[in-house]
Amino acid sequence: MEKNKKLIIVIAALIVVIAGVSFLAFNEFRKNKEMTEVFAVEKEEMENEYSTFATQYDELQVQINNDSLREKLESEKLKTQRLLEELRQVKSSNAAEIIRLKKELKTVRAVLRSYVMQIDSLNRINAALMEENQDFQQFASVMEKRFGFTWSQTRYLRYMPLYIFDKKVLEEKKQELARVMELIEFYEKECNESEE
Repeated sequence: MEKNKKLIIVIAALIVVIAGVSFLAFNEFRKNKEMTEVFAVEKEEMENEYSTFATQYDELQVQINNDSLREKLESEKLKTQRLLEELRQVKSSNAAEIIRLKKELKTVRAVLRSYVMQIDSLNRINAALMEENQDFQQFASVMEKRFGFTWSQTRYLRYMPLYIFDKKVLEEKKQELARVMELIEFYEKECNESEE
């Protein structure tokens, strides 16, 4: 009977140990499954972001005419597409690789942000230059119609306000400009003759 008691105690202890190990294994399996699901969701979100970034690089390339910036954008776009392919091939259970790609995503996001800021800045500068050019074209047209100045003469006067051109000042400026233009032509002839 003692042997039976000992056997029952050993069997009970084994059942408790097996139940404990089973419980721990089940909990670990459940945690792994939850983590895999979390990583799967993160992976999908990252894939969407990488795809969005690749599309944004395409959109940015259309907006610019600067070849060197366009090449940099193309390089970053290819890097983004390569990272997207890596991400698609990674299993959701590979936490280390997903974390690495998540860090790369932060880098891609920062690079894209810097390019967007550069392109925005270039577009603003370009718009300002186009406006300045248009203003000068209008100014040159007024100077030609109103005072008879040529475009090259107007170039020298563009920063002078129009109200300073009363009749007397206008004549003085025209004569002064004519003298300057004559001097320029004289020196150009001298240079041409000395070259021959």
